[in-house]
Amino acid sequence: YTQMGNSMYFFRRQLLWLIVGLAAMLGTMKLPFLNLLNKPVLLKRVAQIVYAVSLLCCIAVLFFGSNINGSTRWLDLGFLSFQPAELAKFGVALYISVLVEEHQKDITKAEVFAKLFVVVCIPTALVAYQNLSSGIIIAAIGMIIMFVGGARWKHFFCIVGPIFALIVLVVVLPMLIDIERLPQALQGFMQEFLYRTE
Repeated sequence: YTQMGNSMYFFRRQLLWLIVGLAAMLGTMKLPFLNLLNKPVLLKRVAQIVYAVSLLCCIAVLFFGSNINGSTRWLDLGFLSFQPAELAKFGVALYISVLVEEHQKDITKAEVFAKLFVVVCIPTALVAYQNLSSGIIIAAIGMIIMFVGGARWKHFFCIVGPIFALIVLVVVLPMLIDIERLPQALQGFMQEFLYRTE
């Protein structure tokens, strides 16, 4: 009531999205997914489109995003506002699943792992720049699907390990040294991540 002048504001908003969500769920339950699964070319095309649209939205939010609560994570289309990170989660899950299925016989090869890893990394990096927690979730979705699909442990350690260590270093470094002692070029970059450290 203090914020919106209406004590039912958030209840009504959540109720609206509950109704939309239920309608989407019931509609989705009626779709002939088995027919789609029996048409791998069509499924791959749908996955590619969803993935590509999610990437475009993640890029668009960097330039045209709405700043809400001090963070630019929302894309405002006038009639609808949404976080591209949510679409990216779905896009990565769908597309990486199709790729893992496609590479069932050679997923243990390093070059195949690297290809799948890049597919996961692009939306992860775009989202993590403004929303680290959602970026971590997107990466986890992709990595878990790859792992369940048969990717090797050693590839995770050799490729993912150093990148994870670098991210931890970027977040932890401001606690260890004074940012103002770093070269000018690095100061601005580190300043972007300072609030995460805090």
